[in-house]
Amino acid sequence: MIEVRLVPRIREILRETGRRPCDLARDTGIDPGPLSRIMDGKPVNLMTAVNIAAALGKRVEEIWKIKEVEDE
Repeated sequence: MIEVRLVPRIREILRETGRRPCDLARDTGIDPGPLSRIMDGKPVNLMTAVNIAAALGKRVEEIWKIKEVEDE
């Protein structure tokens, strides 16, 4: 069975743009703790995803990629 996961590229985009997670937290109004969990792959609602994407100057689909993981 293949499982599908959404994998955020937030850390990668922050590195590419020379920004830090605390900058993104400030720009989005999301507390650093929950933002860190989102960056680690915690599910996120659509409005939060749109908010993060806007703060990064990206589209939602540029930030969250689909990854297929085979079940062991």
